Amino acid sequence: MRQKASILLIISTLLLISCDQQKPIKPSDKITGIVFCIDDYAVEDFYQEKHYNYIQTTGIKMTYFICKYHKLSEKQKKIIKIFQADGHEIGFHGTHHIHAKDFLDTSTIEKYLDYEIKPDLKKMRDDGLDITDFSYPYGSHTPKLDSFLLHNLFYFIKLGRLQKFYYNLNEPPQIIHPFPLDERYWKKYKITLDQVIQFIDSAFDQNKIIMFYGHGLTDEYTTERNAIWFDKFRLIMNYVKEKRMKFYTLNDLKQFGKKDIILKYNYQGKDVEIDEE
Repeated sequence: MRQKASILLIISTLLLISCDQQKPIKPSDKITGIVFCIDDYAVEDFYQEKHYNYIQTTGIKMTYFICKYHKLSEKQKKIIKIFQADGHEIGFHGTHHIHAKDFLDTSTIEKYLDYEIKPDLKKMRDDGLDITDFSYPYGSHTPKLDSFLLHNLFYFIKLGRLQKFYYNLNEPPQIIHPFPLDERYWKKYKITLDQVIQFIDSAFDQNKIIMFYGHGLTDEYTTERNAIWFDKFRLIMNYVKEKRMKFYTLNDLKQFGKKDIILKYNYQGKDVEIDEE
């Protein structure tokens, strides 16, 4: 009963928000929109018939960061290839899903690459997956590693924090911070649907792109999994579409160009300066 009441409350809240808007939503030439990222390997969640039909018919684009590719089943790998063929982006989330900072406390960048990056990145690319972007497991990273990966291997790097979740079109950053939508984060950080709607409105008004991420998609109203409630996901995405905001993959954002920046890192005891063009 409580679960059903919660869903009814969510629906009522969104309806009230929509009704409170005095001005009708008009078509716009704005490029404001949304990036929706997923981490790990719960590909079946999103490929369930009801879920994937909704994603495809709504025009949602996913950027799916895959980890532990060497352990995935042939069925999971087939789904991943379908995602890419349907216009979604496949990114990289590590071979073993480790804490990068902890690893580098006692080791080197070369050994990190050999253990966490190179093995499954090669397997995925050999399987025809176009990998250009990376998501750190646990958001664990170091500035030196960021700089090295951005200069040598990836275009965008994803972290997960409750800040900087707008992508400013005038100064596109290479390190992104999507906002979490998994239910356990709503509970942990006391996130409300009204707040999320306000974030979307703010992105629309400022001509920015708002970024969200999660791990799974579920019809079970539980906070025990790293997953987004499908009904809540659908309400949020319907609101984005109602505002005629665009759906992007991270790859799509490359069309806006990359701001020239200077990256510095200390590699093998030597300070190196990189001019990113």
